[in-house]
Amino acid sequence: EGHSAIHRLERQVSSLPGNVALGQVLAFTSADGAVSLNMLTAGSAEEVLYTGLTPEELQMRQRLHEYSSQVAAGTFIGQISHPPPSALLRDSQLEHFLSQCSSSFVTQ
Repeated sequence: EGHSAIHRLERQVSSLPGNVALGQVLAFTSADGAVSLNMLTAGSAEEVLYTGLTPEELQMRQRLHEYSSQVAAGTFIGQISHPPPSALLRDSQLEHFLSQCSSSFVTQ
């Protein structure tokens, strides 16, 4: 199908100028496939992975944990710009996700 998430990503990448080197491609798709978010980063693929040890990473980690605790507590129920409470935002899940990210993705 021409409207699938992979086809949309393929079209986006093919529309880039020929002299752009992709350093990173992050693709996220909703469960029903209707919405996709593709983040294309130009430049070197040599990214420093998140360690949770730099001051910037520690600060963002704390902010993310505070936010996930608020979501889990139902603080934002009914607010469309926040997700509903979910086990996906448990501390262990958040730590697992962060460990797979680049430092710049987490801190910027």
